[in-house]
Amino acid sequence: MDIQAYIESGIIELYASGALPPAEAREVEAVAEQYPEIKARIRQIQDTLDAYALAHAREPRAGLKQEFLAKFEKENLPPKRKNGLLALGWALAFAGFLLSGMIYFYCQKVEKEREELKLKQIQLENNAQKAIAQLETIAKPDTKYIVLQGMGIAQGKEASLFWNEAQGKAYLSAGSLPPPPPGKQYQLWSIADDIPYDAGLLLPGVANLQSMNEVTKAQAFAITLEIEGGSPTPTLDQMVAMGAISG
Repeated sequence: MDIQAYIESGIIELYASGALPPAEAREVEAVAEQYPEIKARIRQIQDTLDAYALAHAREPRAGLKQEFLAKFEKENLPPKRKNGLLALGWALAFAGFLLSGMIYFYCQKVEKEREELKLKQIQLENNAQKAIAQLETIAKPDTKYIVLQGMGIAQGKEASLFWNEAQGKAYLSAGSLPPPPPGKQYQLWSIADDIPYDAGLLLPGVANLQSMNEVTKAQAFAITLEIEGGSPTPTLDQMVAMGAISG
């Protein structure tokens, strides 16, 4: 059973509000005994309904009960009919409460979905802006393209780097480098005057170009395999790729 789909179907809200026929209600109870997540959801909705009822409860004004009884006594209705009308009134009031609760939960669900769509839209817009900035840098005539040839565990593999010296921007693609072992992470270094500088960590599992640290001067770039989180200095015997800047 797809538990999440069952929870989102709305049948649990109907059960908790008492709006299901007896046979369907028994089916929900049987499912709840089998799946703790559904049972917990039922309890959550029932608690919310109770809280909603308490929050919207109003103290009847003084004398309302006496006026109500006097009105029915004046009409001289038979006792059974009085009880029937009273029960009908309570039933209508309860039905109104259930309807209000269902509308409340529906509105909450719609609002949650709206917020999720808004966040996704913002994320897509941010990703699009980043992609445009990358393309603008890559397309510049003074942007250099450097191929970092693999060695060691990455022998025969390669990574690609786009670097614009004037802007100090560097974008790296892990290319065909093998995934780092558990607890390890690839780190990029810019080498200027034989001194390595930290140019940033490669995020694992990302195939797209990654924005690296600012690099304003370099004669070469190298990638080493470091402990997860990076290292202040490169581990030279763990170098996996290197590429010199031509021209």
